[in-house]
Amino acid sequence: MLRRLCLVLIVMVLALLPALPHSPLAPQPAQAAITTFTSSSGIGVGRGAGNPYPPTISVPSFDRSVMHVSMTLIGLSYRNSLVNLGCNWDLLDIMLAGPDGQRVMLMSDVARDGNTSDSQRTLTFDDNAMTGLPTSGSFTSGTYAPTDVEPGELMPAPAPAGPYAGGLSVFANTDSDGLWSLYIASERATNGCQGG
Repeated sequence: MLRRLCLVLIVMVLALLPALPHSPLAPQPAQAAITTFTSSSGIGVGRGAGNPYPPTISVPSFDRSVMHVSMTLIGLSYRNSLVNLGCNWDLLDIMLAGPDGQRVMLMSDVARDGNTSDSQRTLTFDDNAMTGLPTSGSFTSGTYAPTDVEPGELMPAPAPAGPYAGGLSVFANTDSDGLWSLYIASERATNGCQGG
């Protein structure tokens, strides 16, 4: 029997926009600078929790709170390389947790047709996006709002327990320093890509 293995290999980029200092004596820049933090280690997902689980990005203190957060996943692909078929995207759950315990479901139960081509996607999750990921069909690389089509998913331990926020605004006015964790898991219970 041919075993189906679907893998996710990505690089994650965390972009933080710190809040401006609130002092009448401090010069106020026209716009605060966005600071990005990158993890270049890949994440593999076959069945269950990813590997590593979770990958982390260590963020130093900005000496002020976070104003805006976006998360970019570079090279997202979910396919069965053994039989050259795509796996269903709706089987992937992707959740970001901040150092103060806030957590947001970035992607869960989205379009079901899988990655039938050999392309990789770069997805940026940002609350300012015009739309979320689709619930049917497919999607391309782009910027999307966090999309949890059927809220209530629970991530495998040691991920923080739900409920998970539906927007990255959960990180606004929080301290950025510490470990940011990305939890990726497949809902598949077997080696096949069925389910969802």
